[in-house]
Amino acid sequence: MTTDTKPDDPLGAGAFVIVELMGHVRMAGYLTPCTLAGVGMLRLDVPETADEPGKDAAPALTQLFSAQSVYRLTFCDEASARAVARNNRVRPVQSYELPALPARRDRYEDDHDDDEGDHDPSF
Repeated sequence: MTTDTKPDDPLGAGAFVIVELMGHVRMAGYLTPCTLAGVGMLRLDVPETADEPGKDAAPALTQLFSAQSVYRLTFCDEASARAVARNNRVRPVQSYELPALPARRDRYEDDHDDDEGDHDPSF
């Protein structure tokens, strides 16, 4: 395999890669080195995935991570990176999905209740 990059700079200006991170996360896209708050980071631009029958299209997104979290980098061409991105879809945070809170009881409900036996001591 021949590359036009220097041995101490394998990414050069950037490259299409499949990235495997600690924690069993697999992503693919265009990887470039960057600096954030004076710390060396890696920037992965994940391409938009095309619509497939029965699946929503995933928008393009950018993720930054430290080089120490990388388990493996596999250099590939753009078509391969897009195929892996499509099958390992990482979506940006759209909204917080929290479990529904239990119905709120009015804290004065028991003070005005005629039935004294209904009081819930856990409230």
